[in-house]
Amino acid sequence: MSRCRRIFWNGVCVIALLILLSMIGSKILTGWSSVFSYRVFFIMSGSMEPEIKENGFVIGKILPEDSEPEIGKIYAYRRQGLFGEEIIIHRLISIGEDGSYQFKGDNNELPDERPVEREDIGYVIVVY
Repeated sequence: MSRCRRIFWNGVCVIALLILLSMIGSKILTGWSSVFSYRVFFIMSGSMEPEIKENGFVIGKILPEDSEPEIGKIYAYRRQGLFGEEIIIHRLISIGEDGSYQFKGDNNELPDERPVEREDIGYVIVVY
């Protein structure tokens, strides 16, 4: 193997290792997996249309634990679904007096069924 090829593959291995360590560290520290604090999400429904298209991609940035979500921004949060935990990407529409958060898809008539606790909000959507 030529020297250039060896240097290239060594570089690829180092980058792959850094990405893996970033994902493991993120999961341990925040409970959410990410690469250097960012994660790509695939959108499987039209609940956020026209702002976010079905079958499109968005990028979320981990929301630090000491950061307060802002009404009007789009977030990714976890909830229990029929087949286990699922991630929902919707807009924050209100904050309850008890500190819970109410979300709604832009294309949905009604807000999401259950309020969300802060520890279940993981990402603010930064690119869509």
